[in-house]
Parts: sequence; structure tokens; C-alpha cells
Amino acid sequence: MSKQNASRITQLEYQDFWLHKDKAVGPEHTQRRRIATSMHNIMGKLIRMDASIEELESYAQQMEAFESQISQHGRLDRAELTKAIANNDATTLDALNLVDFSLFSGASTPLTMPMDVWLDGDKVCATANLGMQYEGPPGRVHGGVVCALFDVLLTRAQSLTKMMGFTGTLTIKFLGPTPIETDITIEAEIAKVEGRKLFIVGKILHAGEVTAVAEGIWIQPKTPII
Repeated sequence: MSKQNASRITQLEYQDFWLHKDKAVGPEHTQRRRIATSMHNIMGKLIRMDASIEELESYAQQMEAFESQISQHGRLDRAELTKAIANNDATTLDALNLVDFSLFSGASTPLTMPMDVWLDGDKVCATANLGMQYEGPPGRVHGGVVCALFDVLLTRAQSLTKMMGFTGTLTIKFLGPTPIETDITIEAEIAKVEGRKLFIVGKILHAGEVTAVAEGIWIQPKTPII
């Protein structure tokens, strides 16, 4: 999709753009997502990979050559993209170039945690299956990754109110192991709203059992975020 063909998007529409962002994906982001998926998979396969020194040297050379090749490209200006959205002068392509590279949740970044996210009434729900690169204790998701999962999904819950803010506090209780390489479910919902404060709660489940719960406060700034 070229920018000329992309539809316009307002700042308010941007707040829940993540719900329908895949409709804006054209040939460019299809390829960006392919690259990100491949790099994400590589990260998992590299962990304790049983390979000879000769093979490791070959892979290292190939990766260094690839790094050198892509270093010739510039980068889209995030500040300009954000400014366009703040001024209601952006397109869906501009919005996609922001949300698709969101840390831990953007489909065009290899750092994303593989999650399918959707709205279910007054809840934001997700399923995830986290690979070896997210392991902490043997066979279990790292506690810091559990925190990141909650931060991402509880942040998404803000769209239920059309308010947007920053994480003020996030309290997590670990009730049991969250396993890697198997399906887990995450849920988040708004508990209450007090002025500029959003109180949001969430939980992670595996096979019907709750493995962790979270309570957080998101604070809407006095001036617009973007």
C-alpha cells in the first residue's frame, strides 16, 4: 500500500487502530512481517543450538554480511509519524509504521511476543505460545516476560475507555508456573476509572488454571500523549 492510496486516520481512531491494523497491511508490511517472523524464529533456534565450530563460523559470517547489507538503509522518522497523527494529518500507513513496531507486540519487530489479541465484550483477551527465548526457570516463562505480557495487554485495555495513559504502577502475583512452548491465555479488563487514572486488572491462565494475576494503574497525562 502506498501512502497515496492509504486512508486518513485521526488521533482518536489511532487509539484503537490495533484492533483493525491488519486491514491496512499491504505488500510492504507483508514483507516486513516476514523478515520479523524469520528473525524471531532464528532467535529461538540459536539457543543451545548443537552445531559444529565450522557451522557456527559460517552462520556468523552470513549474519554479519546481512547486517552490513541492511545497514545501508535509513529509517523512517518516528517523531514525524507521531506529529502527523497528533495533527490528524496521518494515514493508516503512518499508523501501521508505529504500531507494527511496538516493543513486544508489533508484528514487524523480531522482539514481539507472539500473541493473538482480540476484544471479548468488556475484556481484552489474548492467546500466546512463547518459545525458548522467553525461558527463565527450566520450562517456564521468565518472570520479567510475564510482567511484559501484562504491561502490553493491560495497556491495550485502555482502548475500552478511549483514554490513553502511561503505566503508573503494576503489581503482579505469581501463583504458579507459566510454561513455555504451550498455549496460554491472557485477559485484561478495566476495574474502575477515577479522573485521569485507569485501574486495570489481568490474569494469565494455562489449561484453565491461573498462573499469575496483575493489578495496575494507568495515568492519562494532562497534555495529549501525541
